[in-house]
Amino acid sequence: MLDPRELLDAARNSLAGSSSSPPTDGELRRAVSTAYYSLFHTLLREGTERFIGASRAASPAYGFLYRGYNHALMKRVCKDVDKDPLPKQYGRLGYRQFSDEIRTCARTFVELQQKRHEADYDPQMSKTLTDAIDAIGDAELAIRKLRASSAAERDDFLALLLVGARE
Repeated sequence: MLDPRELLDAARNSLAGSSSSPPTDGELRRAVSTAYYSLFHTLLREGTERFIGASRAASPAYGFLYRGYNHALMKRVCKDVDKDPLPKQYGRLGYRQFSDEIRTCARTFVELQQKRHEADYDPQMSKTLTDAIDAIGDAELAIRKLRASSAAERDDFLALLLVGARE
């Protein structure tokens, strides 16, 4: 099974370069992209394990739900979740705003997704070693913040990432 921690390790390893030269542009881009995917897959795994259960990881339902998350919807929800106050369609949850932990995770998701798009698709955008190191650190911080949030709030956030909110 995909382990998001291994993606962070892969991102770090891509920065090693060779013993005689710094990382190439491709390695820097790959590190930024992989940092995003470590956060993305952490959210998918946390959500799927919450709603299906880790013990059912081999079941078709687990795979079905895991694949049900969508980058664009997740981005839209994360942008909304970072607002103070929350948009009115989130009112039924009972929050005026989400905690700093969830908001940091949401904001970082949006930022890393943008950096991944640049790294993967913009041929004129160059990445520096600092950019790659920062992306990895940001992903690690977002994951820690997610896990530091209350279980109830985390469940609400993970559910929103899957289905969004309707007015």
